[in-house]
Amino acid sequence: VTCEETASGPRCGSCPSGYLGDGRRCQNLCESRRPCGERRCTTITTSPYYQCEGCPKGYEWNGEEKYVSTTW
Repeated sequence: VTCEETASGPRCGSCPSGYLGDGRRCQNLCESRRPCGERRCTTITTSPYYQCEGCPKGYEWNGEEKYVSTTW
């Protein structure tokens, strides 16, 4: 991110794709919002800028950031 000094303080450009913040501080989308819940999240360069790892064997995703067992 490019920043420049102004009379009112530093002014920075936008965070890159896949990152959130004010330009001076950018945080990886996977770390800041945890869009994958308990699953592993990987940042990618295209929208939605993250990809979630699949569920562990014997579990399925219930759409609410939780795994549910498929075996009883």
